[in-house]
Amino acid sequence: MPNMKSNIIEDETGICKVTHYVHANPVHHGFVAKLSDWKYSSYNTYLSNTSTKISRQIIVDIFGGKEYFTKYHQQPVALKYKWDE
Repeated sequence: MPNMKSNIIEDETGICKVTHYVHANPVHHGFVAKLSDWKYSSYNTYLSNTSTKISRQIIVDIFGGKEYFTKYHQQPVALKYKWDE
């Protein structure tokens, strides 16, 4: 069984970090070159205006809107993600 860890996300900064980490993981591992290329990701759904079951507006609002969501996701992700940062 893979080594997994769980932590409580306590604030909006934590939500941003975890969302970014999850979306950037396929790029980090070399499966795709861009976040938007991973077809299994919710990244494109957060930026889309099409109907979805994902409560995306809550997350997009935490980032400050779609523009800031996109800018945040353009940052590099640390190789060793730390929940306590």
